Order: sequence, then C-alpha cells, then structure tokens
Amino acid sequence: MYEEIIRPALERVGELWETDRITVADEHIATATASAAVAALYPEFPWPPGRGSRAIVACAQGERHELGARFVADLLALDGWDELFLGADVPVSALTSKIVEVNPRVVALSVTLAVNLRGAAEAIRQVRTVSVLVKVILGGRAVKLHSQAALDCRADAVAHSAVEAVELIRAWR
Repeated sequence: MYEEIIRPALERVGELWETDRITVADEHIATATASAAVAALYPEFPWPPGRGSRAIVACAQGERHELGARFVADLLALDGWDELFLGADVPVSALTSKIVEVNPRVVALSVTLAVNLRGAAEAIRQVRTVSVLVKVILGGRAVKLHSQAALDCRADAVAHSAVEAVELIRAWR
C-alpha cells in the first residue's frame, strides 16, 4: 500500500506543488488524507508482539515532510524492530541526545527537499561524534533526485523507498 498507492500519489502531489499547479494548502490536504487513511488501517496491520533491535527514524532538521519517515518507522516495526519515530524537523542536538539516551543500532534520516540535505549531512557528522557504532541510512525524495549530494552526506547507505530502506537496514540487525 505504501509503495504502490500512497508514495506515487504523494510524489505526484509534490510535482504539482513544485510547478505551482497546486498550493501548499492542497499539498497539506493530500498529506493529511494519506496519513488518516494509513492510521485507519493500523488495527489491521500484523504488528509483531516482541521488538528487536532499536532504530531511530527522524526527518532532518528543517524537513517538515514526515510521512515517508513514518512509513519507514511503520515498516521497521512490522519487521520486528523497536523503532522510535521522532517526526519532522528534528534539531541535530535533539537527535544526538536521543541517540545517547537509547543507543540505537540504526538511525534513518529522511529528506524530501534538497535544501535540507545540508542539514542531513551535519546531522550525520554529529551522529558519528556521539556513536561510532550506529549505522545511518538516508532516504527521501531529495535522495532520489539528488543522488550525488545524498552520497556526499556520508551515510552508511541511501534508500529510494521505504521498502528499500527496511531491506538495507535488515542487514544491520
């Protein structure tokens, strides 16, 4: 559902917004509708009873588009991870504090707008100062559209979809 229905629909909404064919309000309505649809289905998801390794999922500082990161967190939970979703626009200091507090095996950072790749790179640099063992994966629309800039952020891996992120993270269990 995430990969075949919601992601393509929201990518199209993003394209329409970037080309000024819809407003920010229209984009927010589409995102809220998608979020509500997913939340309504939560009781139907096969959530595993126990949780495994800890993962933190967050949006880079300045990044307000959190639905893709929410999808990664959901898919990690369904895959048996003990995920902690921090949401949108997470300041680097808050991210690093949470890493020190919970000692995750993985940090997944989401970046939708290319302007926020610089903040993601700084977050990754700071993550490395507080934990040399944590693996960092970077994903989001900006990663897909600006692959070299994403690689320059020096994450351990980059993903072009929520499913791909979980497949890559699974190897770090």
